[in-house]
Amino acid sequence: MTAEMHYQPRMIPNQPDKLNTKRTIFLSLAFMSVLAGLGYYNLAVPLLLGDAQYGLVPKDMLLFGVFGQQTVIGAILVLDNILALLLQPYFAALSDRARSKFGRRMPFIIVGVLSAAFFFIVTPLFKVLLGLIAILFCFNVAMAFYRSAALTLLADYTPDAVRSKGSGLQQLIANAGAIFAFLLPTLIGLLRPGISNVESRYLGFPITAVVMVLILAILFRTIKETPTGDGFLRIGDTPIEIDPMDFTHRVPGDTAEKKKRDWAYFRNALFGQDRSMLFLMIYTYFSYTAFASIEAFFAIFANNYLGIGDQQAGQLLLIYTASMILSAFISGMVGQKLGRRKALRLGTTGLIVLMSLLALVVTLKQPLWIAVLFVPVGFFWMTVIVNIFPVLWSLSPRSDEGAYTGIYYSFNQAAYVFGPILMGLVFDVIGRGMGTDRYLLMFPFIVFCEICAFVLLYGVKGGEARLSEAEIEALREKLVEAD
Repeated sequence: MTAEMHYQPRMIPNQPDKLNTKRTIFLSLAFMSVLAGLGYYNLAVPLLLGDAQYGLVPKDMLLFGVFGQQTVIGAILVLDNILALLLQPYFAALSDRARSKFGRRMPFIIVGVLSAAFFFIVTPLFKVLLGLIAILFCFNVAMAFYRSAALTLLADYTPDAVRSKGSGLQQLIANAGAIFAFLLPTLIGLLRPGISNVESRYLGFPITAVVMVLILAILFRTIKETPTGDGFLRIGDTPIEIDPMDFTHRVPGDTAEKKKRDWAYFRNALFGQDRSMLFLMIYTYFSYTAFASIEAFFAIFANNYLGIGDQQAGQLLLIYTASMILSAFISGMVGQKLGRRKALRLGTTGLIVLMSLLALVVTLKQPLWIAVLFVPVGFFWMTVIVNIFPVLWSLSPRSDEGAYTGIYYSFNQAAYVFGPILMGLVFDVIGRGMGTDRYLLMFPFIVFCEICAFVLLYGVKGGEARLSEAEIEALREKLVEAD
């Protein structure tokens, strides 16, 4: 038995089998702010720490007599992944139970964006390593606080039948935030000719913070979540079920239906009677392990094996990234037409074939051929990213999309924590004595991860579009009109 809530929706209902493009663009702004912040973090923080002249981690540092500069920098940079691994499932589950006059997700987004922006503004003020680490820790907690809520906002207000298309549009819009972050130093240089790299780097933090707040302001004015309470934020005992068609929602009123979102709940989500979620998450881990390895080691591979510099390596990665972004909406359409699991199989199969080709092509040491193959790699990888979320949300109970998104991010971030470590072990153990040829092992390792992912997909049952009560009623009315 469920108790209807008395709060009325504040946005126009969706139509069955139709994506509200304008609203989806505005919903995507929440995740855009995440990628803008993390994009500039990943670009500028390593330079703050390891710059040859101005870095806060000395080149000759030897912590505890063992850990040198690169180890210390690596440990600091992996902080965001570890915090996401530990905190996001918890914060995501809290957002499912949020009682607020602004809706379930918006309070988390407001607090997260404003907090992250504040910590970004003060980051350049800290010239002492421990102080900077403390601020970066706070920034990463703020990002973990709202990252899952920002992504799940799309699921709350998008019909399940068109979530693949919506997810593709979300990735297209949100990745504009990452592109902004990567281009920010160039933009600063154009606006202030002659500015030093250090000044540009420091100026980028407050500029990114302001952009994140502006994105929040647009989101707040355009997206009106259905209220779930009267105050700013209170965490209830039970999750709230949102109907993605008409945005009405209800909360379980019977104590027997109350499910505490603790570690036992997460364990049951993975190891309950239906193991589809478990297979999907291990699939996620292997898929992201493959690409975390590329992101971590491609520049080293390009320098040491291909013999090209950072600039050319960056151009190759830019081709791959641009291909991903440009194909995002098309990838969503593929999932819409073929079905979500078939789209995942297509994406994974394409990656297995292309990475096998790359394993052969890189031996020619011709960057042009790598650039050519990186174009379809971007498309197939985005096909995986775009379609994994609709499968995830379809497998989750309607009231628990946030909690399940948090579980997803745990496996996603685990791949980014442990994937580069595994890749390093392959280089050091299997590649021992191979010299620079050991970097050729990167692509067979990626193929192995993708083959494992492909096999695991067959354990995922379900995940296709499901109809909400409002969609069923709308279709029933159409049938009556047709008769």
